[in-house]
Amino acid sequence: EERMRIETASECLDGLDLGSSGQPRAQQIDVNDDGAPVKLGTSESSRYRYYCARHLGTHVLSSSDGFCGPHDGPQCPSCRRFQAEHDRDNDEHEQRSACIAIRDAWHSAHGVLRRALPLLEHDAN
Repeated sequence: EERMRIETASECLDGLDLGSSGQPRAQQIDVNDDGAPVKLGTSESSRYRYYCARHLGTHVLSSSDGFCGPHDGPQCPSCRRFQAEHDRDNDEHEQRSACIAIRDAWHSAHGVLRRALPLLEHDAN
């Protein structure tokens, strides 16, 4: 039980920025224009993309499971705007933009195929 409390306390302190006084310092949290906190993606292929990880539904993110990231996949409109603003001052903007455009095109095509496949299978029967 004592070990469990120590591990839990340790987990709570992970990533906490302590100033020189030892007191927690407020960390800046990036938010998109919807007010949702954003973080960089969690996979190797999405580590330069910002996601809010909200479930917005497939009516907003039709080429995915309806979530804005965070592992991969398309960004919601608000995160795309946040990304554009963030990338404006970034030296790697062009390379990243090309990768994002390619990935978004793939996700869009995959979404269309995923929706069309049952129709094609139904017509074949």
